[in-house]
Amino acid sequence: MIVITGFQRTLKFQRDWKKCPVDIRRSAGEAFRKLLGNPSANGLRLHPLKALGKPTVYKVDVLANHSWQISLHLEGGMAILRRLGTHQEIDRGP
Repeated sequence: MIVITGFQRTLKFQRDWKKCPVDIRRSAGEAFRKLLGNPSANGLRLHPLKALGKPTVYKVDVLANHSWQISLHLEGGMAILRRLGTHQEIDRGP
């Protein structure tokens, strides 16, 4: 069972955050609250990316239509936020 106790943002994530639309930031904030409360929540679809090796990189959905996602990896209970972008952007460079 995955437990997330906090977040740390990479520089890449911070740049992505500044570039994305305000409504996406708002939805990402909701995703963060869900991750802290219940990382297994259905709306998040937390799942690992297979072929990347260690550390295991996970993706979560920001929007219900899966068009925007967040990638992260875990260090203990800390979620290291790697990217915030469209599905295609995250698949190309998580």
